[in-house]
Amino acid sequence: MFRIKICGITSVEDAVAVEQAGADAIGLNFYPKSKRCVSIEQALEIRSAVSDKVQIVGLFVNMLPADIELIHDQVNFDWVQLHGDESAVDVKCLKKFTTCNVMRAFRSKDDWEVEIGKFLHFCELNLTAPDAVLIDGYKEGEYGGTGDVADWGSIKRWTRKLEIPNLVLAGGLTPVNVAEAIEFVSPVAVDTASGVESSPGVKDHQLVHEFVENAAKSFDKM
Repeated sequence: MFRIKICGITSVEDAVAVEQAGADAIGLNFYPKSKRCVSIEQALEIRSAVSDKVQIVGLFVNMLPADIELIHDQVNFDWVQLHGDESAVDVKCLKKFTTCNVMRAFRSKDDWEVEIGKFLHFCELNLTAPDAVLIDGYKEGEYGGTGDVADWGSIKRWTRKLEIPNLVLAGGLTPVNVAEAIEFVSPVAVDTASGVESSPGVKDHQLVHEFVENAAKSFDKM
């Protein structure tokens, strides 16, 4: 399991900088409406530029499992991140037909805990489970990368009650607040995109370094 993921990587230069900073996972976004969307060709270049120590996460929004499998066959992800409205059946299909770990993302809107509770229940009925659950901030009509801070208090209250596997905290995390977020919520990993950018899809390497350093120090205290 990774601890520090930098998402929305769009260039080899940024991928190399993220690895040098000490992050252990990068996210490649395949959602066509995202400003951070990459092509398969870009993804292959980025993957080849980093070492095997860096876990590659492919992010998808409401894409058919069969289509995700085709992209995985070319890029060879370590993780598939489902960041839309995917079902327990989608998770089961991906875990059956790929070698990937599967992470299901949820946005911390009102009653998010009801949504995730139902999802985990259907996973149990389908004899499957995500390998991790990511909780992001919420903005109407958007699927992540907005910079909106997730509701830490609500997440802290509900994650234990819902027995969420491998909680990954996202949503508005920056070098300034990531240590506090880890201390308060106690996730197994953190994820940021806009919090370390100079513009959408372009990483600020100094911010990346500060984010990774602050997150690592906080995790080491846990």
